[in-house]
Amino acid sequence: MKDDGASENYVDRKFINELQLQGASLCAKKRRWTIVETANINAEDGIENQERVKLKLRLGASYVYEVDFIIDHLKGFDIVLRKR
Repeated sequence: MKDDGASENYVDRKFINELQLQGASLCAKKRRWTIVETANINAEDGIENQERVKLKLRLGASYVYEVDFIIDHLKGFDIVLRKR
C-alpha cells in the first residue's frame, strides 16, 4: 500500500517471517523505542522496540527499489510505502 501520510516505510512481521522461510537472508537491526499509531480503527496503537531491515523490491523487469523498512504488525498489509 502507498500511504502519502506515512512517516516511514513499514513491513509486516509475518511477511518478513515468510521471506525467511523461503530462504531470504535478512538482517534486522534493533533501534530506539517508538510509538506506533495507525489510522486503522481495528489496529491497536502501542510502544515497541523498533527493528529495521533493508529490502530490495523489484518492480517490473528492470526497476529495483532498495529501502529501509520498520518491521511492525500491520494488520492487513504486507508493506506500506511512504511518499518520498
